[in-house]
Amino acid sequence: MVYLRLHHHAIDLLQFGDLTLWLDKAAKSKAASLTGKDEYEFGDLSRWVDSKVKDKVNDITGKDTYTFGYIITSPKMKIILLSMYCLQAV
Repeated sequence: MVYLRLHHHAIDLLQFGDLTLWLDKAAKSKAASLTGKDEYEFGDLSRWVDSKVKDKVNDITGKDTYTFGYIITSPKMKIILLSMYCLQAV
């Protein structure tokens, strides 16, 4: 099915898949903007989220670098988890 759209007084034909291509381009542009890169590459967003989460864990634990498993043994984290558990029990 072909639809017509008006764009600056010109008629463009929309083809099947145009919306998908536009959404893909928009998502990649936003991901590149978030990660500070010029162009999105597969996995960039996952690595960016991973680094942000590790930074927050380091803030909570007071460590300079992330160590797997430390969040569970951190005294601060134990207090946070206990507080969350107690709030759920209420």
